[in-house]
Amino acid sequence: MEVYGEDGTILTDDETILNKWKTEFQNIYNTDNAASNFDDEFYRQVSTHKSSLEDKMLDPLYNANQDRNTTITIENIRRLVYKTKNGKSCGIDSIPYEVLRYECLVIHSLFQLIFETGIIPSVWRQAILCPILKDKSSDPRVPLNYRGISLLSCISKLYSAFKNSRLSSYLESNDILADEQNGFRSDRSFSTSACVRVNNRLSQWFVCSSGVKQGDNLSPTLFSIFINDLVEEVNSLGLGVNIGDSTLSLLLYADDIVLLASSETDMQCMLDKVHEWCKRWRVLINTEKSKVMHFRPSRSKRSNFQFKIGDNLLQITDTYKYLGVTFHDLKDFKDNANRLSEAG
Repeated sequence: MEVYGEDGTILTDDETILNKWKTEFQNIYNTDNAASNFDDEFYRQVSTHKSSLEDKMLDPLYNANQDRNTTITIENIRRLVYKTKNGKSCGIDSIPYEVLRYECLVIHSLFQLIFETGIIPSVWRQAILCPILKDKSSDPRVPLNYRGISLLSCISKLYSAFKNSRLSSYLESNDILADEQNGFRSDRSFSTSACVRVNNRLSQWFVCSSGVKQGDNLSPTLFSIFINDLVEEVNSLGLGVNIGDSTLSLLLYADDIVLLASSETDMQCMLDKVHEWCKRWRVLINTEKSKVMHFRPSRSKRSNFQFKIGDNLLQITDTYKYLGVTFHDLKDFKDNANRLSEAG
């Protein structure tokens, strides 16, 4: 495998290539920097509150949500293990699911110990990133043209699946997640380290200080909790489109967000609100993939309003694909109908 150097030359030395891959992916997973114009004062407030909550959790008398802290049973373990599939890639410990099916009693003892102490094996914090080219037409010598697929310890994913089951049940039974969130529906935080695997060789390890762990069962649920108050903030504007007796402001599928507005100024107001939220919570928006679509009758002119996220101008497009459906600004769904009929 080859990559470009900083001066545009093609690098072929294995060690140099691994270091290049490590640097590129390390930058992706550590975007928390001053150049991003984040709200540092809000960050300090959240950090102080987080420390306060952690101190409370260390108190022996702390007993919040005791119904979620019941003992793990051997049946819990068996259900988790028998749901796994054969032939799945394993993480740095090289232990596949096929082996774990014969060790339910050992897993039960391990999980109960972890659940009681809050201490996990350090290897569970490590991930191997396997690069997969996003687009076959893109240059294979550019690391950022690849998507890093994370390989985690199989047994760590079992434990996360157990924790996620209890957490998701609590969120759903208490109606905590916003109705607008349609993705991923049915502890303490720690940093994760990762390395890149190229040609069966591993790069040096690097720390991932932002985001949730890719490929972990808990990550989708944790992200849904994280983004939940964005829905409340956008809805607080009282803007959106009327559908029957309801007003719909936005749609969420995981981190894919659709804003709905009845006027140009309303849309810009909603974009400003999203931008403010992202600055506070240190989230970067991919403005290149963010588009505006003006739905209108065929005789009406398309808007020439300059929509912005922060200082970034957004492109107005006539087509956009969302969750597999192609939308047209003139509300023409013939392409989708033809595609579905051909598939049928």
